[in-house]
Amino acid sequence: MELPPRALEEHVQAVIDTRNRRGFPGSKLVGAKQVTRFTLQRFRAHEFLNYWLDVSSLGAGAELHTHGAVWGAVIAVRKLTHSVLDIQVPQQWIGSSLALGLEVGKLDKAPQLVVKVFDWGRSELTTAADYAKLHAEERRERVRHWRQYIRAICRFQWELCRIAAHRCCCRAWPAFIFELRCEQVSIVRAAILGESSIEAAGMGVYHLPHQGKQASNSKVVIPLIRRISGVGSAHSVAGVLHLHISLPDRGPCGEGPVIISVRGATNLTEAELANGAITVVRIIGFERAGDAKLHMEAWRAGYPEPVPRGRTYAQRTTPGKSLKSTMVWEDTFEFLGLGEAGAAAAQARLQEILPSGVRLGNSLPIEQTNAEGVRLGQCVGSARTVAHLEEDGHQQNRSCPDTLP
Repeated sequence: MELPPRALEEHVQAVIDTRNRRGFPGSKLVGAKQVTRFTLQRFRAHEFLNYWLDVSSLGAGAELHTHGAVWGAVIAVRKLTHSVLDIQVPQQWIGSSLALGLEVGKLDKAPQLVVKVFDWGRSELTTAADYAKLHAEERRERVRHWRQYIRAICRFQWELCRIAAHRCCCRAWPAFIFELRCEQVSIVRAAILGESSIEAAGMGVYHLPHQGKQASNSKVVIPLIRRISGVGSAHSVAGVLHLHISLPDRGPCGEGPVIISVRGATNLTEAELANGAITVVRIIGFERAGDAKLHMEAWRAGYPEPVPRGRTYAQRTTPGKSLKSTMVWEDTFEFLGLGEAGAAAAQARLQEILPSGVRLGNSLPIEQTNAEGVRLGQCVGSARTVAHLEEDGHQQNRSCPDTLP
C-alpha cells in the first residue's frame, strides 16, 4: 500500500513516536521499519478493512463512497469464493495473497474497485492427473492446506458481509457511544502474548434530538464517565469530550447523514495523557437507542458488552495529540441512515448476495463481534460456506448453516 489511508498512517507513526519517547529496551535493534511491519501484520481482517474503507479525507459524502466500496468488494470476493470452490482438485498455493484496490481520487457512489489474487512464486496448479500421482501423505497435506486457503477466503467474505449488514443497511443512527481508549504500546508483549493492552478510560452517551428539534449544526460537550470502582461509588468523570455534530434539517431522528467531528478532550488525568499510551476515541453508532444505554451500563458495572438487538457499527479516531491537560483531534466521521425504504432495499440486496440457506435476521443468539469489537445483533450470514473435501480430494460438499458460529 504505497499511499495508506490517513488514519492507518497516523496510527503506525504514533506507535513509532511512542517507542522513541519512552526509550524502549532494544529500540536500536528494532527500527521504524520493523515496527511498521509488525504493527500491520497484527491487524485482524475487520481492522485493516476499516482502515481500507477510510476515505474521510474526501470530505462530505465520503460515506456514500465507502458504501459503494463495501458493496463492490462483497460482490467481487463472492465471485472469487465461488471460483475457488469450483476447483475440484486440492491446491497448494503457498504465499499467494489477496489484493484489494479502491479508487480514492474523487467521490463516487460506485468507485472503481479491483480484487485480485497475486504472488504465485511458490504456487503451482495441480491437475487431477498430478494429484493422482501423489502419495497418501502428500494428498492429506494438500487437502489440509486447501481447506485452510478456502476458509481464509470465506472468512474474509464473511467480514465484508458483516460490515455491509451493519454499516450499509441501517435505517437510522439515533444514539452514539463515545469511548476514550488508551492503548499501551508494547511490541514485546504483543509478540509474546499476541495481544496489546487497550482500556476504555471513560465513556459517554449521546442521543440525537427527536424529529422537529434537530439543529443542522451544533457544538456538543459530553462528560466521559469512569467505570464503577466499588459498591455505592459515585460517578467519576474522566474528562470532557468536545464534538461538533451536523444533522439534516428535516427527517426522522438519525436518518440521513450524521456527521460527527471530534475536536478534543479536556480535564484529562495524567493516565490518559501518558507518553507511553496511544489515546483514541471510539465512536459506536446504534440503530436502537436502548442498545446504547445497555452498552454504557454494562461497561460501568464491569460486565461484558451485551449483544445489541439492532445494527451497530464503530469507527475510531487517529491517535490524539497531547497539549497540557487537553487531547486534540481533527477527525470527522459520517454515519448514514438510509431510512425505512432505503434500509429495506439494502437488506434485500445483501440477502440476494448471501449463500442460499443463510438468512439476514434481526437477532443473533450467539455472541459475535463486528469491526472494532462491537458485538453483532444481526445474523448477517456470508461466506462461512465450507468445502468439505474427501480424502481423495475429488468430492466437495458446500454447506451454509442458518446461524453463524
